[in-house]
Amino acid sequence: RNLPFIEANTKEVTLSHVKDDCIIPVFSKDNEVTISHQSFIDSVLSAAQSVFPREDISDPAIRVSHVVKGRIPEAIHKPVS
Repeated sequence: RNLPFIEANTKEVTLSHVKDDCIIPVFSKDNEVTISHQSFIDSVLSAAQSVFPREDISDPAIRVSHVVKGRIPEAIHKPVS
C-alpha cells in the first residue's frame, strides 16, 4: 500500500498517550525545557474552541514518527546530575 506522506513512517497515538506516556522535550546543549507536544496541542485546541465557539471541534489526530529526547515531567525543574 502506498501511504500518503504524513502517514509514512508514523503511527497514530492519542492525546492521553502523549500526556501520560511521553516526555517533555529539552534542548540537548543545556536541558532547557521546550514547549511540550501536549502543551502545544492543548493550546491550539483551546484557541480553536475560543475562536470558533459554535463549531464542534473534534479530537486532534496525532501522528508520531520517533521518540523525543527529553525529561519526564517530574524532573523538569530539577537540576541535571
